[in-house]
Amino acid sequence: MMALQDIREDFDTSFTESVRLLETLHNLQPAERSEALERLLRNPSPDIRGRSFHIGAAFLTDDQLTAYLRNETDDVIRNAGLEILKMRGSRSFSLSLSLLKDTDPDIVLQAIQILDNLRDPRAMEPLRHLLYNRDSNIIQAAIIAIGHLGDQRAMPDLLPFLHSDPWLQMAAVQALGDIRSQQAVRPLAKLLTDLMAGPLAAESLARIGGKTAHRLLVSHWLKFREQLDDEVIIGLLSHVIEGFTKQPPEIPGFRESIAPSLDDILGAVRVSAAKCLLSDGSGPEDKKSLSVLSAVLPEQNILPSCLRRRKDLIPYLLGQSGPLKIWGFHLVSRYPKSVDTALLCRALDGLDLPESLEYVVKALLRVKDPLVAPAVLNLYVRTPGPFRSMLNPLLRTHRSRIRNLLDHSHDIDHETRLVVSALLGAPALRILSGILDHAHDSRIRIISQIRCRTDIMGRIPWNAWLRKEPVTYSPLAAEIAAKTNMRELLPMLRSILISYPHPKIIVALGELKDRDCLPILISHLGKVKPFAKVHILESLGRIGGPAARMALRNATLTLGPKEARIAYKALSGCAVEEDLDFFRNALDHPDWYVRLSCTEVFGRYARPENVAVLAGLAADSNFMVAQRAVSFLAS
Repeated sequence: MMALQDIREDFDTSFTESVRLLETLHNLQPAERSEALERLLRNPSPDIRGRSFHIGAAFLTDDQLTAYLRNETDDVIRNAGLEILKMRGSRSFSLSLSLLKDTDPDIVLQAIQILDNLRDPRAMEPLRHLLYNRDSNIIQAAIIAIGHLGDQRAMPDLLPFLHSDPWLQMAAVQALGDIRSQQAVRPLAKLLTDLMAGPLAAESLARIGGKTAHRLLVSHWLKFREQLDDEVIIGLLSHVIEGFTKQPPEIPGFRESIAPSLDDILGAVRVSAAKCLLSDGSGPEDKKSLSVLSAVLPEQNILPSCLRRRKDLIPYLLGQSGPLKIWGFHLVSRYPKSVDTALLCRALDGLDLPESLEYVVKALLRVKDPLVAPAVLNLYVRTPGPFRSMLNPLLRTHRSRIRNLLDHSHDIDHETRLVVSALLGAPALRILSGILDHAHDSRIRIISQIRCRTDIMGRIPWNAWLRKEPVTYSPLAAEIAAKTNMRELLPMLRSILISYPHPKIIVALGELKDRDCLPILISHLGKVKPFAKVHILESLGRIGGPAARMALRNATLTLGPKEARIAYKALSGCAVEEDLDFFRNALDHPDWYVRLSCTEVFGRYARPENVAVLAGLAADSNFMVAQRAVSFLAS
């Protein structure tokens, strides 16, 4: 018997040889390539096989793949043919349709699997014809595939299979749940007490949803709950009831049967019970249900579906903290006319800032009552500077009221007062005069918050400030120049860049595509800190042109590995055809990020002679590189 060490060594050798073969596969002649590909498809490594699938999708013809499917002596090759055809996507559609007419049932089954994977609606009619096939395996596969298409026109064809043998019955139950047609509700409900089909029928009814399905499932639950799995059925009921857009119909005994599950030892049952009760409408279990829900759903970014209709809970939720309070603001967004303004203003005082701002602003924008303006201004004052811009739309919504509040308020600092005035549209010269009265640090804070006022930005004496305090003002001036396309600042920014290569200046010059700054940027590459080098490389890529491309090519050879990969990426963005040879030499680079950059360039210039290169990249060991190459090959 071969020793374990020998097996490992043999596998390692095989793997290494396979990797070499993969790397050269795209350069082989068609006949040699097909032979080599079959060897690779038999490799025990999932990585090698997966990369081989990508190459097969690019190179193998319909006839070759059909031959793979017909290979009755080699399961590996037959399965490879199926997977490659799935991977080819829409390019496999026509071939799959033709294979549906094959005399070999196994070939027909594989064609159905491919069409099922494609989910192309054009397959509907051909699949319907297969429902009358003599082979039950073909019928079962066709039923499942039709269900995945979700086309209600198939209902008359599928309903009879609910009374067929169990193999086809189960497939029909699943397909009807996939199609989600109300026509299937009552026929499926008749199977709820079936020992085999009942659980799947309940699941399909839940997926279909609606009042009838809800009533039938609740009736089934009330009648047989001692024999049913609480976790499953209450979970299905919560799914159905959460889907209602209006108040669900009242069913006697439903709430009483669900409420005890709030104390169930299984967390999943408690949560499903809470969702059921909250979705069903107002009741004595609301607070306990909310407590259960907030303990397991602390996320604030979405409102739980079971609360979407519960505008009656707004007062209670706004008086709470954490996720409950934010859920209250979500409901305010949905029902802005159902909230008391005084209550809303009190709720704003206890906010956790700035984490909750996004949801609060969304809610307040829906509330048009001018009485909320004082709370909005107070919220703005309390919010940390970097996050205040999120509140700007609210300031504009209550412009006149807040302007009046500013005129009569004495407890707002002058800096904040100036910012708010600017955001509310105060004359540019008045704001500029106020800015000039402040110290350097205060000026920067003010300008950073009102950069949207381009009329003010254009009046600021930037050049004078930059000559006097270049280190203080140049980062902000660079940002604003890029945002407002203030190209008149470029000469001064270039001169500052020579001795002060601040990242914000580097980025701004790149965004403005200032080719005159290229010699300065290039000269700094060997001097600045790594993070600044990255900004320089990215700016060179944005600017482009012969000098930038030359510098980026040199950077890939002279800089460290981390910066070199950024240089490749930057060069790929501005590369021209004459750079193809450079990227061709990098196809075997050990860094996948560099190979991804190669993929972008060859994908942009996907001439016939470059298709082989893309095919080789489609077999790359890195998933992102392979997928990107495949996307170019498929386009």
